[in-house]
Amino acid sequence: MSENPAAYPCSGHSSRLIDLGAAGLSGLCIMHCLALPILAGFLPLVGTISDNHLIHQMMALTAVPLSLFAVLLRQKTGRERAFFPLILAGLGFLLLGAFIEAVEDYERLLTVTGAVLIATGHIMRLRRHG
Repeated sequence: MSENPAAYPCSGHSSRLIDLGAAGLSGLCIMHCLALPILAGFLPLVGTISDNHLIHQMMALTAVPLSLFAVLLRQKTGRERAFFPLILAGLGFLLLGAFIEAVEDYERLLTVTGAVLIATGHIMRLRRHG
């Protein structure tokens, strides 16, 4: 089943790059959450950066427009919309962990879960569209 490239406002190549970028940022987020605390024990400066809550907020605010842009570029068909709930749930977890103080004890879990959901959604889109 082939797609009509003219039916989309952005070329398949551009959409693919955006999905790759979004999945890559999710990977960086996971590394930040899991690897930096280990490095913080060895390098005090890394520990200061790792615990800076503003960095978590900036990463979450970067992920939202990039992921939404990637998903909304090619939302003409039902197949495209199938990935949206997964990515939207991931963004919700990221934002919850970054901005809601009441869940601060679960921030790392929420952030990693959100990043995994986002990356999974973008990778699934990439696999479906080659």
